[in-house]
Amino acid sequence: MDCDAFTAQFFEENNLELGEPEDYPYNPFDAQYTVMKQKEVENRGMSSVKTDDLMHWTEAMLGKPTNLINEDKLAQFLKYDRKVLRFYCMWDDTPSLYGEVRRFVLHYYLADDTVEIVESYRSNSGRDPFPKLLNRQKLPIIWDKPGRKEFYTAAELTLGGTVSVFGRDLLICDCDDFTRQFMEENFHHRYDGRTISLEEERPEPPRREIPPYTGYGSEEDSLGSFYSLVPKPPHQNWAKYFENDKKILRFVAQLDTNAPEDRERLFIISYYLADDTIGVYEPPARNSGFMGGKFMERCRSKNPGTDMFYKPTDMHVGAVMEFRRHQFVLIEADEYTLNYMENKKFPSSDVNIIVEKLKEKFREQSVLIRDTFRRFDRDHSGSLNMAEFREVLNKFHFDVTDQELITIMRKFDPNGDGSIRYDEFCASVIEEDYKAVAVHHGGQIQHGENVYERGDKKIAEAAAEEDEQMRRQDRLNELLGSFREQLFPYRDQIQPMFAEFDAKGDGHCEQEQFKQLLDQMGVEVDAEDMELIVESFFDPDVEDQTRPMSIAVLDEALFG
Repeated sequence: MDCDAFTAQFFEENNLELGEPEDYPYNPFDAQYTVMKQKEVENRGMSSVKTDDLMHWTEAMLGKPTNLINEDKLAQFLKYDRKVLRFYCMWDDTPSLYGEVRRFVLHYYLADDTVEIVESYRSNSGRDPFPKLLNRQKLPIIWDKPGRKEFYTAAELTLGGTVSVFGRDLLICDCDDFTRQFMEENFHHRYDGRTISLEEERPEPPRREIPPYTGYGSEEDSLGSFYSLVPKPPHQNWAKYFENDKKILRFVAQLDTNAPEDRERLFIISYYLADDTIGVYEPPARNSGFMGGKFMERCRSKNPGTDMFYKPTDMHVGAVMEFRRHQFVLIEADEYTLNYMENKKFPSSDVNIIVEKLKEKFREQSVLIRDTFRRFDRDHSGSLNMAEFREVLNKFHFDVTDQELITIMRKFDPNGDGSIRYDEFCASVIEEDYKAVAVHHGGQIQHGENVYERGDKKIAEAAAEEDEQMRRQDRLNELLGSFREQLFPYRDQIQPMFAEFDAKGDGHCEQEQFKQLLDQMGVEVDAEDMELIVESFFDPDVEDQTRPMSIAVLDEALFG
């Protein structure tokens, strides 16, 4: 039918006729044998049909050498050595007494069709790590009957199926990526969406709730017994202790109560900075009906509103604190406490922050500040006490706490007589440029300019500006006094004019309407005085190109 290349070349060189090659005749048995062999391989796995004992005996009887009979096993070993299929299995033994669900990993060795099964232990499972459930060997399908044995092959392992391991039925739940790819390419097993999760839904562990404080010892000691079976002593900040040893903030306090017998009781509240403890002591008072003594032993105390321990910054004059279900109002502090709070820049004792707030509030109303101060200076002494100063601040809608007011008084009352001069206060709060020059104590020649001369020039300019401002203020007061004398008898007639020009009802009007109002009132002033009046009653709170004028302020200045 055909020949090899050498034979064809020989015939061609000797001019011999060879003929055309022909195909082999069709043999139906070959196709049938090929199909049968493929089905047998799929059913029996990678093991060859020659592993059948009867076929081995028949071929041996026909004279075939035994070393050639097992040639397929060698080829299988060389092809699949170190290639292992890994399946994740589960054994549900709950029907038996004390049974449970256990996890296993099944290894199928493709080199020799052997099976190995090891157990997958969870942490804190309580089981000893036994090496293997099944040592590496061929796994029989039916093990408890005598006769010829049939063993599991790779084709019989599929997800959702069971494997009988000497009486234990293992459910195949999942496999690794290599196993998934191998089974799909060789046996057309598709595992998408067929996996069974081995993860158990465990409830969240219960959270340990901290028990309430019993009141014995410190709270840190009690928490040490809660967090550990063998409690450890709480950590101490010795650096803070040595730094703040014997440093105590002392305040005078009163009970915040409506009981008349408790209103006059005074208490000394001491805050120890070394360990953040607080002690409350009541000095004995004669004929008070109370013996006095320790109201609260020195200990750490919590703020009931925030459930946090009191901090030094929580202590200031005017603060309300609660100890042993009693509320105390801090009304006074000693000199050391005030100095400490100012040096450490406590929020209510930082004079720079307070002055900046005042500057921001006074910047819009700086024209009427001195006039307002003089109005509240009833004795015309040029100074205000604390009560009068608080009234002035309330006039400008600036609410200050008791501690902030004490800080301002200490800043602008150097002699400690309980009053401040409002001219000095206004100069410090309003005239920022003058203040910056006033603190300058010297200078030097820089870039050809004498810093001394520049400072003197600025001081002179600030002084001239101050004199001009005082002159304008005095002129304004003179004009308003004159208007007040002329118009006060006609107050009932002028009030409807204010209502007529106040179209929006907000106490403002436009600049031209404001001038018309002054004309209708019969006020005769020159252009310079009119400009001064308009500038003084201009409302800076309303941003409008029409420059709204304040009728309400004019009414108060004339008839208030």
